[in-house]
Order: sequence, then C-alpha cells, then structure tokens
Amino acid sequence: MNCDEAQLALLDLEVNSNVDAHVSTCDACRQFAQIQRELDARLTAAIPPLELSPKFAVQLRPHSRWTWSESLPDIAHLIGCAAAMGTLAFVFPQYAKEVATAGSALTAGTWFLQAILRDRLEPDG
Repeated sequence: MNCDEAQLALLDLEVNSNVDAHVSTCDACRQFAQIQRELDARLTAAIPPLELSPKFAVQLRPHSRWTWSESLPDIAHLIGCAAAMGTLAFVFPQYAKEVATAGSALTAGTWFLQAILRDRLEPDG
C-alpha cells in the first residue's frame, strides 16, 4: 500500500490492517492520521449534535394512507365490460343473447391481454 492509498483509506475511515501496517511504518501517513484525528475531535466539539423536532419522527413513519389494490385494473375492466354489455342488451334487447355471448368472450380475451401487458410493463423485483 502506498501513501495515497493509505491516506484515502484514512479519510474514508476504513478499518484495514494494511492501512495500520503502513501508518506504523510511514512517518508522513502517521502524521496525516494524527491530523485527521485532531480535526475530527475539533469538529465534533465545535458542531453540536443535531436535535430533530418531533414532527420529523412523525414524517418518517410509514404512511397509513389507503392505497389502491393491485386488483383494481381487473375490477375496473370487469365493471366496464359489464356496463357495456348491459347497455348494449338494453339498447338492442332482441340481441341480448348474442351480446352476452360476444361480450363474455371479448371480456375474457381483453382481460387476458391486459394481464400480459401488465406483466410486461411491471418492473422486475
């Protein structure tokens, strides 16, 4: 380990036996380490520890807000398809059986495509 590596490790506060070995044999790095310890002590004495307000702790708590269910797209899809089928059956009562058959098939097909699309668009993990 050279002096630059040792001094960088000391600045990063790494605990490393190679750094300790280098500092024990290198006067320049030993002096650098001593200066860093003194600087750290002076900064600790000069800067008081932060005191956080009680509001800050409240803001860190997980929000208990209501969130949308993951099944909401499925529910919205089924409600929309049912509303469309109901409207068509009301407007064209003579074709109610065909509307129900075709609507059910289209609902199943579009739900399947929606599930595939959602799976492809969701981030992994």
